[in-house]
Amino acid sequence: MTHVFTCKEHEDFGTNGWVLDAKPYFDPGDGQLVAHDVLEEFPHSGEQPHHELLAMGAMVFGRCSSGMIGSSIFSPGAVIANEYLEMLRHVFEEDGYWLEPAKQQRPLFDEYAETTICQFLEAAPGVLQSEYSDGNENPEQLAKALAYLPDAANWMRLGFRMAHKRYYPHLDGYDVAMLFERLKNAVNKIRDIELGDKLKIRMSYRRHDFTLAHVPAYELAEW
Repeated sequence: MTHVFTCKEHEDFGTNGWVLDAKPYFDPGDGQLVAHDVLEEFPHSGEQPHHELLAMGAMVFGRCSSGMIGSSIFSPGAVIANEYLEMLRHVFEEDGYWLEPAKQQRPLFDEYAETTICQFLEAAPGVLQSEYSDGNENPEQLAKALAYLPDAANWMRLGFRMAHKRYYPHLDGYDVAMLFERLKNAVNKIRDIELGDKLKIRMSYRRHDFTLAHVPAYELAEW
């Protein structure tokens, strides 16, 4: 599968980063975001919160289940709880977003992955209550965020299952996590990036590998 990115300027921070051509509404980012868009976002997903929750489920399938997210201080589920908080900022502060209900999902067959989602459900209330205190009180938003937690967990379970289906039988979660790290590092090693540059990434799940081509904007006529 081939993914093409373009170097653009971030409207809020003024920094340059890569934006997936197929999803031009995404924010520009570095190798971490490129790897996320290639391996954890789903091709037909949009920018609604439930689409990002599906991607979080793919993150549970790969990086969380492989021990690459979390620490001795923060569990993988606690890290995801903070991602959930960041997602909600878009919902409550910007127009055009809504919280889509999820269908009930069975617990995941992977015990570690299901434990991660349970950790998320345990950690999220504290993260949310901390955010909506100390001068930032908004009882209505807090109530909505807490009420949506079961839906969020079910979207993540669905995202985990979609990732398993996407990569089976060539890649397991550890393989995806390793590809994520390699791709992130390869993108971050690119120097002298200019606006309009292109990045072409071709994934081969069967070979557990990818090819990456950086094309400066001034060479695009020959590309």
